[in-house]
Amino acid sequence: MFDVLEHFVTVEKQPIIPIHDSAIVRIEDVATLFLVMRESYCRQLQMRASSAAAIEVFDVDEGKYEREQFTALGSGVGIETSGFDRQLDAYIEDLLKDI
Repeated sequence: MFDVLEHFVTVEKQPIIPIHDSAIVRIEDVATLFLVMRESYCRQLQMRASSAAAIEVFDVDEGKYEREQFTALGSGVGIETSGFDRQLDAYIEDLLKDI
């Protein structure tokens, strides 16, 4: 999370409140937060696993575990609103639709 905080302070020059593995930012910065967190997540995964690493994945159709090559896709990043009204939720979803 430090690199996300550092990006907002030094590059964006915008306020950010980090909370564990989440953050609170201005509505205008939601898309930037998503992209910076995804980049950070991928970088951390790549540092922790070599490109030759294989992982076991459960194949639901086959009903068995199979070994696959590890790739850091950054799919573990998501955006959630905290009890906003529907209009604000729709606005945030619209900001993120092309990312």
